[in-house]
Amino acid sequence: DKGAGFGYDTNKVTILSRDGGKRAFGLQTKREAAKNIIDTAFASS
Repeated sequence: DKGAGFGYDTNKVTILSRDGGKRAFGLQTKREAAKNIIDTAFASS
């Protein structure tokens, strides 16, 4: 996707859970993406 991935400061993230859930985050900074990944991981533990 344009504006996401290598060479950009932004990315899109989708987190899949063990129970089949799916949580998608739209275009965001890589710092925001990292925070959302960590927050989601700790919320489900």
